[in-house]
Amino acid sequence: RFHSYLIFDLPNLRFLLLHRNQLTGAIEDGILRADKLDMLTTDKNEIEDDWTRVCELGRPEFLSADCGGNFEKVYCTCCTVCCEESNPECNDEIVLANLDARWETNFTRSSYNFGPNSIFEGDAADEAESGGAERKARQ
Repeated sequence: RFHSYLIFDLPNLRFLLLHRNQLTGAIEDGILRADKLDMLTTDKNEIEDDWTRVCELGRPEFLSADCGGNFEKVYCTCCTVCCEESNPECNDEIVLANLDARWETNFTRSSYNFGPNSIFEGDAADEAESGGAERKARQ
């Protein structure tokens, strides 16, 4: 059984992909608490629920569930994608990752910043700036 109170109470939760996890139960109350949630995928689970109140709020922006076909498990009138049990590839093309950062909005990186201060803070940055002298002195 999926205990949604553990996840949906995260204060900055924006993206939650739960599809294909054999989850059971109802999660509408959790979705209602996640006021920053932009994307939720729950298709291909055993979640059975009525998301009428979620649809009334108009969020999250992208919502997928098993709400299509003759065996709908979730009642959802606002889902972006309603998957049917007979379609195992439902929602695949939407949530597949793409490693090219420019693929969606033609993003182009205008500069690159590599160096010890771009990653490390505190002692590690001080050590990197001193050329490792502190590390050599400790050895």
